[in-house]
Amino acid sequence: MRFFCSRVLNVSGFIICCLLLAAAYYLQYIQGIQPCPLCMLQRLVFMALAIILFVAMLHNPKKTGVRIYGALTLIMAIAGVLLAWRHIWLQLHPKAATEICVPGYAYLMTLPFVQAMRFLFQSSENCSHIIQVWGLSIPFWTLLCFAGFGVLALTQIVFAQRLNKH
Repeated sequence: MRFFCSRVLNVSGFIICCLLLAAAYYLQYIQGIQPCPLCMLQRLVFMALAIILFVAMLHNPKKTGVRIYGALTLIMAIAGVLLAWRHIWLQLHPKAATEICVPGYAYLMTLPFVQAMRFLFQSSENCSHIIQVWGLSIPFWTLLCFAGFGVLALTQIVFAQRLNKH
């Protein structure tokens, strides 16, 4: 088995997503750090990435399928980069984050989807709170991880034919 086949890349990405989600739940439930709405959306993107990569690993498609799964992974990675970038911006501009009040999740579930998403993208006071791990904020780490998934996706899209030669 080749080291750089699409199945190995997919299972590696899936494991990384699971580890990142485990770290997020560790910070929340063991360390007591409450996630803000943008953190929760970033978790959802990591979950979606994990599902895409897991299905791609099970399916083990040929060239066209590898490119389709790569495109789906790229779309989710871009969404994650945008969310993390917004989060970093809010941390760099804390006054903007505290001027906006975001309602609770129970209220958001009663709103139409578009309006609820608009509220979630605005921010809350938690979004401007900076928690550092190894000298970098958590949103910066997630930005780096999403960028890494983007590289994985582009690798699969561009090198789909070479990845599946056995």
